[in-house]
Amino acid sequence: MQDPQAENGLATLLRGLRAACPAVTPGGHADWPTADSAYDDLVSTGGLTDVGCEVGNGYLLLGQLVTLHRANPDANFHVASGDGDGYSGCTP
Repeated sequence: MQDPQAENGLATLLRGLRAACPAVTPGGHADWPTADSAYDDLVSTGGLTDVGCEVGNGYLLLGQLVTLHRANPDANFHVASGDGDGYSGCTP
């Protein structure tokens, strides 16, 4: 990425994911204030636009985790395997 604003957005996204993702690991503890702050920073600048699939999915994941935590701060998260026609990943 050459665009400084895009680089800042990516750095903010990574900061938020690094803070939130431990919530879905057994025994993990998220840093919710940092995750909230990163997500709010991204939203206040219009989110992430013109990014690839992986970055876009990271932004969606951060948004989902923060939103779910805000709705129920005492909830425990876990990863569940689904069945059926779920998300199959990014395509080239």
